[in-house]
Amino acid sequence: LPDPFFAAGVRGYSEFDPMTHIHWNASAREGRLMVRDCESTAQQNISVILNMQSQAEERRIPVNIPAVENCIRICAACFDQTIATGIPLRFLTNGTVEDDENAVTITQERWGREHVMDLLRVLSGLRIVSTRKFPEFLWESAAALETTDIVLVSTYLDSEIAAFAQDRV
Repeated sequence: LPDPFFAAGVRGYSEFDPMTHIHWNASAREGRLMVRDCESTAQQNISVILNMQSQAEERRIPVNIPAVENCIRICAACFDQTIATGIPLRFLTNGTVEDDENAVTITQERWGREHVMDLLRVLSGLRIVSTRKFPEFLWESAAALETTDIVLVSTYLDSEIAAFAQDRV
């Protein structure tokens, strides 16, 4: 995130820069618009957490499979959006690509096109089953995440999921 109090120098103006960042003295010297280039003070990273349950009280196989498939599509769109930004990304779900009925999926935090392609492969191989109740999964696997942004993708919201989200604010 750019911090206006830590200037790293000046650079050429682009159409996305706000007019308030124009450095008028440098622009006069260079003969073209120049803007203040600010250093970043915080590294942003994203964790996308997918719920493979379609309802709070269901066992392994979701009742509403099309809704869970839509959640998978939403995750894919989130992954795709990070390619251009270079933001590190991690994926967690209470589902698995394996036959182990107790396994969950938690990826490493990385960035770039290759990582996003790996995550899309994971999404395409997910079995449409939940291996653990989502609130349990959140408090056991996701509570210790060191991340700036969390994207929770779920077909429902209950008090336990809301409590987790409130705790992370």
